Amino acid sequence: MQPGEVDPAPEEKLSHITILLDDDLALFLSRWGRFLPREQLEQFEGARGDYKVNFHLTTLLTQSTPPPSTPTSPPHICMTAHI
Repeated sequence: MQPGEVDPAPEEKLSHITILLDDDLALFLSRWGRFLPREQLEQFEGARGDYKVNFHLTTLLTQSTPPPSTPTSPPHICMTAHI
């Protein structure tokens, strides 16, 4: 949204997302896939065949699988540089 724009009504948001899902599955997955649980992402397996859909599904499904942890592994520490 741009400054000064009015937030669309929930019905408008749903309509936009539904149209995107129908018209461009790869774009839908890139924008909204991270909000879907693994079980719902797996429902898109039948749509594989398009390179972009394959890429987004593989990425999302890989990210939604937590890595196995071992009791001896050190905690993950994220270091970020502040410029």
